[in-house]
Amino acid sequence: MKAQWDNLKSIRLVLDKSQSEIAALLGISTRAVQSYEQGWRKMPLHVQKGAALLLFLDWRKGRGQAAKPC
Repeated sequence: MKAQWDNLKSIRLVLDKSQSEIAALLGISTRAVQSYEQGWRKMPLHVQKGAALLLFLDWRKGRGQAAKPC
């Protein structure tokens, strides 16, 4: 059984972003996002990590904590 957050589409929908918006945030093409969401290509690790980071930052923002620069 797949976890809820193991695909890019679930993360994108939680973040309320379009395919082109999430592509720009992750530094990949819109076509790549489409390919990952449709299962045509496996998501590389750097994209998975970037998507997880965006999800974490969104969660953190929702808890009232301001993101601090590194």
